[in-house]
Amino acid sequence: MTQTDPYAKYVWRQTEPGVWKRSLDEVEGFYAGAHLIYAATGRKYRYVTGHFSLDFQPPSGSSAQDIEARADDALKKAWVALRYRHPTIASKTERDPTTGDFIKVYRNGHAATATATATATATLDLDATFVTLPATLSAEEHANADPPHPDYSTLSVIPTPGSEEPGRPLRREIFFQIAHDTIDGMGGWLLMGDYVKLVGQAFEQGRDYPVPVCDGSEADRLSPPLRVAAAIPPTPTESLQKRLANLGAEFAASQPPEGARTLSIPYKKGATVAGNQQVVHLTIGEAENVAIAQACKAAGISVTHAFHTAIPFVLLNLHAGERGSEPIPMRYSSLLLRNERPNCVPPYDKEHPATVYHSISVQAIPVDLTLPPLGEKGELEDEEIRKTRYLEAARIVKSWYQKFSADPEYAALGIAVYGNVWPVPPVGAEPGPPPPPEEDAAALLSSLGRIDGVIPSKPSGALDVSDTWMVAHILGPEIGVYLTGYRGITDFRIAYNDAWHDREEMEVFLRKVHSEVLWQLGIQEK
Repeated sequence: MTQTDPYAKYVWRQTEPGVWKRSLDEVEGFYAGAHLIYAATGRKYRYVTGHFSLDFQPPSGSSAQDIEARADDALKKAWVALRYRHPTIASKTERDPTTGDFIKVYRNGHAATATATATATATLDLDATFVTLPATLSAEEHANADPPHPDYSTLSVIPTPGSEEPGRPLRREIFFQIAHDTIDGMGGWLLMGDYVKLVGQAFEQGRDYPVPVCDGSEADRLSPPLRVAAAIPPTPTESLQKRLANLGAEFAASQPPEGARTLSIPYKKGATVAGNQQVVHLTIGEAENVAIAQACKAAGISVTHAFHTAIPFVLLNLHAGERGSEPIPMRYSSLLLRNERPNCVPPYDKEHPATVYHSISVQAIPVDLTLPPLGEKGELEDEEIRKTRYLEAARIVKSWYQKFSADPEYAALGIAVYGNVWPVPPVGAEPGPPPPPEEDAAALLSSLGRIDGVIPSKPSGALDVSDTWMVAHILGPEIGVYLTGYRGITDFRIAYNDAWHDREEMEVFLRKVHSEVLWQLGIQEK
């Protein structure tokens, strides 16, 4: 690859001992630009937080103190090993002081030959990115404490106190925090899957576990951006140029009927700056999951389609107070994300989770509903009409998912559209005020289905994984709805910002979407 090659800037290059740099592509730049735009909030746009619980089974004859020391040692060793295997998580986005362009910078803090220095630096780095939280804190309390967003990917551990009862497992609550210009949702799951495997190995091997040293050899595994990994042409193909030229006409044709309102999530007005990120959740048990899956199969839709379709119907109920003498057409719109790893060239299709390898749809799923006038039941209260419209809407949602999933040009299309969304301020400029809250706040679903194939439930005989979830930080009145299946259980969760929403309101919304799915599928009465 020569310097005239348009991909040359995306190649990691060592610029000085212990330092490697490359440029960001448009997907990474989208999130990096958003971080700057929202810098005044003190938080990063769509910052990713993931969680899981680890239960360590004590070896025979081990004391509570021994098992705690061995487990905590395994967690730290595995974190060092993970950063060696996937060094991109230890990188940071900065700006070139001359050009103002975004660049990725990876520092291992030492020259490749300085082994002693390497060990010392690794220890200091571990102290900064491996955080032990108070044992008195619960996982839910930490999730709702709106912890700061570190510049570097960080792993935090809640050391649940051990038990003197022989044979009782020791639990550790694990939190990952990673910027969205470094990783995406599926990448986060893949990374956590690798981590639990490494923890299992380190726990079983104990002192014999070989901890790698970041001596520069790990730089060979630094990940390129999506543009390189998916071999997206540096300039749009003729086919893509035609699609880009037609986007305006397609957008105009996709607009809702005249007079239609946006089917959005209502929120309390007044706040102009984000408050605290909060999460609420409910757990769907194994028996109910089986019933939902069977009903979805009979209806010809997926579980994701069923939950996504239920959201606009619950939103319609929330707008019932706006009814007047005439019917009001309303449209729900939702963008989609696609994991692009299956479309990447080897080895990026499997071995590089710590990167943003997803694309964003440039068109939204349209679900059109009607708010009936006062005195008429319509889609609000007439059960037959509501069920008929639900099935129609579910087929629309399904068709859009299928269309998006099968489109070979969507990654390139997304890169072309989202590359210059944010007006990036000059280098060194003070952060300006964040964008004002959207008038119509979205309720968007993120679902990757079952993740059992990504995160092993028992990575070793002594280790058990449970309670997995992941969310992205919300800095506006919109809400993020997340659906994750693991070990026969579904975690159904909402991330929201308390500047615009209350906990009780979000808990009620979550329960209503869940109930709508069960009723629409004939699993329970209304």
